[in-house]
Amino acid sequence: MVNPKLTTGKIEVSVEDLKVFSKAKTLPFSIEGDGYEINEEKRMKGNMKLKIFLVSLVLSMPFWWGTNSLAKNLEDFWFLQEIT
Repeated sequence: MVNPKLTTGKIEVSVEDLKVFSKAKTLPFSIEGDGYEINEEKRMKGNMKLKIFLVSLVLSMPFWWGTNSLAKNLEDFWFLQEIT
């Protein structure tokens, strides 16, 4: 359905069926408003956690890259220096 009053676009989606798999007592961010007022600090922390997870995942599997040569090449990046 087209709704020209929406600030995020013209298309409005309606849900026919909804399944809740998990409930949270408190959300990490507010669902009120248009979604653009998310705290910058929370966004940065989320990005940092994702970066740390991805780097640790890659470094935990050195057999993909030989003898841990990926870790040696990544030492120049700041996020590796922060978590080691």
